[in-house]
Order: sequence, then structure tokens, then C-alpha cells
Amino acid sequence: MTDVSASPPAVPGTAQAEPDRAGAPPVDQVADPGRSPGRRQRLPGVWQNQAFRLLWGGQTVSMLGSQVTQVAVPLLAVITLHASIAQMGVLGTVARLPFLLYIVAGVWVDRSRRRRVLIGTDLGRGVLMLSLPVAALFGVLTLPLLVVVVLAVMVLSVWFDIAYLSYVPALVEVRELTTANTVMETSNSLAMVVGNSIGGFLVEVLTAPIAILIDSLSFFASAVAVWRIRRPEPPLADTDRSGLRGVASSLAVGVRYVVHDRILAPLCLAIGLYNLFWSAELALYVFYLARDLHLGAGIIGLTLAAAAPGAAAGSALAGQAQRKLGVSTTIISALTLFAVSACLIPLAPKDHAVAIPMLMVAGFLMYAGLQLCSINVITTRQTISPRELLGRITASFRFMAFGTAPFGSMLGGLLGLTLGARDGILAAVLGLFLAPLVVALSPVRKLRRLPVPDSESGN
Repeated sequence: MTDVSASPPAVPGTAQAEPDRAGAPPVDQVADPGRSPGRRQRLPGVWQNQAFRLLWGGQTVSMLGSQVTQVAVPLLAVITLHASIAQMGVLGTVARLPFLLYIVAGVWVDRSRRRRVLIGTDLGRGVLMLSLPVAALFGVLTLPLLVVVVLAVMVLSVWFDIAYLSYVPALVEVRELTTANTVMETSNSLAMVVGNSIGGFLVEVLTAPIAILIDSLSFFASAVAVWRIRRPEPPLADTDRSGLRGVASSLAVGVRYVVHDRILAPLCLAIGLYNLFWSAELALYVFYLARDLHLGAGIIGLTLAAAAPGAAAGSALAGQAQRKLGVSTTIISALTLFAVSACLIPLAPKDHAVAIPMLMVAGFLMYAGLQLCSINVITTRQTISPRELLGRITASFRFMAFGTAPFGSMLGGLLGLTLGARDGILAAVLGLFLAPLVVALSPVRKLRRLPVPDSESGN
């Protein structure tokens, strides 16, 4: 599941009491105090920024390792630990439970130095993942240990996700947020391609525990890269509040801000609807391909693999689309592209010569639309959110993005039972059109370009 606000995975200003954001001055009026003038002729854009390069480099290595682990952990459970189907279901559920902690993580991050959170969570995940090959080496690796490690890693990943998305705007100037997010998301997409491709090969050649060791080392590499960043961070928020009541109060402030903001509220609602119906479609996808279209496991994997280059293409085009079409048109068009492309799935015939290309085209275009939308929504959220609330606002979006997934899966099962796999997918796909409709009927449609946040406009 992806946060189209999204993925896995933040700066300042006010989002209220403005007559019309579409009429705000262009963001290129904002200067970057952390930029080195002497390097201006040699490196364009965000590449002049050493702090961003360090974050990007560490994240790229870490994402590559994580994609290897996405293949290695299930294979470790099935091949080495002989897990049953029911046990694999438990493992998958446990891996998603920490998504419910996004709201709490947002409060924590807004009260903490984000660089420290990033380093701490990277080191913690590195140690936890390292425990698996060590346990395998000494012959004490068990399925319960694997479940506990996966749960702990995912909890830390939630904290890392919020801190990372909230940290990017502290490193780059406002006008370069789209470029920065495009670079990060493109790296994530390429990591999907490379990591998924070599993950199975590494497991086959080196065994699953050794493949997981590579992921462990990637977390340590990311921690070192972030540790080398020396850019000062903005003041902390809510540092004078403590205890359960303080946490609840801080949490409520972020949620209320999103609910009452005329731009963020409809975007958050659209994300929730999008992920609800996409989860319903995903719950039936493999069953439909295997049982209705009679496709083999290798071919099903091929249709899924088409998503990665589509995501890379969408990431690469996100900034250009924003400049030529405007923010609102890009978001609405991208969500519509995703929904229209998804229609190809239930329309695929049983003739494999036609169905397989249709499914691959669907996957490519869906993920291209997903990344076009994701980068522009993330940048919009980062630009118009007050700095002191950014962690909690990001957490609210992530909670909507991932919190609806379990309900979408249940909806997909219900649709499959009542309508059958093909018609159930069709019903879920039709629900996807609600997301661009919500955005098109909201004030977001007037958002042509990103505004200068109030806190930056005097620079």
C-alpha cells in the first residue's frame, strides 16, 4: 500500500486564512540559506546541497536493502522455517499492525530532533535485522523470533517514515521540494526494480539469512550518512507538554488542522478512499489471475513487475507535469489515470496472449499515475503545513493511507464472495474514481502552483 499523499514517504507555513492559494507568489522567491554559492555553477538544484545528498544516499542504500528483505523474509519463513499458510498470514498481519501507530509517531517526531530519530531508528533496525542471520548461524532461529523481529522493525520504520518525510523540508529550500521528492521517489522506484530482481537471486545463491544481513548493513550505512548531516533543525514543538494528556492534546491539534484545512482535508479524504478501494482490488488480484485467468506464478510475478518501471516513469515526470499542468490538474489527472488503467484488469480476457500485455500495461500506468500523484501531494503537504505541526500532519495522512488498508481487504473479500473475483475487482476499481472526484470538487482544484509559506515569505 502506498501513501499517495506518499510513500514510504515534509515544511512550513500556514494553510488557513488565505483568500486563494492559487494567487500566491511563486515559490522561487525563497532563498536557501544553506546553499554554497561557490558550487552554484557546477551542480544544479538540490545536488548543490550536501545535506540532501547525504540523506538521499543513505536512503537509497537502505531502500535497496529493504527491497531485498521483502523477498528474503517470506522465503526465510517458508523455506528455512517451514511456515504454513496460516503462519504466513500471521506474519503479514503483524507486519501491518504498526501502521496504526502513525498518529502517535507524529506527536513523537514533532517533539524530537528528526536527525536523532532517523539515526536511532536506522541503528535499531540494523541491529534487529542482524539478529536473524546471527540466530540462524547458531541454530536458534525460530518463527516466533522472526515475527517479533519483523514487528519491532516495522514499528521503528513507522517512526523513521514520519521523521524522514518531515526532515526533507528542513534540508532543501521550498522551491526545490518537488525536485527533492522526485529524486527520492525515483530512487525508491529503482530500488524496487533492482531489489526485487536480485532478492530472489541472493536467497538462492547465498541463502535467506545472508540476504537479510545485506539489509542490516544497509541500515547502518544510512545511519552513518544521516549522522554526517550538520544542518541545524527548527525549534521543537510542544516540548513543554508531557504525559498522556499532553500526547492526546498534541495529537488532536494535528488532526484538527488537517480536518479544517481546505486543501489538506480533501486530499486526506481522497487518499483514504483511494487506498480503501485499492486494497479491495489487491485482495482479489492474485486469486483472480490464478483462478479465473489461469495464469502461472511466474506470469503473475511478471504482471506485478511492470509496476516498478511505471513508478520510475511517474517519478521522473512529476516535476515537469506540475510545471506544465499545475498542481491540482496533475493530482486529479494522476488519480484518474490510476483508476482508468485499473479498469483493464477486470476487462482482461482469458486469452493469455491478450490478457498478459493488458495486465502489464495496467500495472505500468497505474504506478505511473500513483507516483505522479504521490510526489505532488507530498510536496503540497510539506509546503503548506506549519513546521511545528508537520510530523503530526504527515502522520494523519499516513494513518489515512495505511489505516484504511485492512478495511479495504475485508471489503475486497466481501465483494469477491458476493460478486465473484472479476466483478468484485470491477466494483473496487469503480470506487477508485471517487478519489479524483473528491479532489476535483474541492478547493484543491484552484491550486495551480505552490505558495510561499508565511514563515518564509519575508526571506
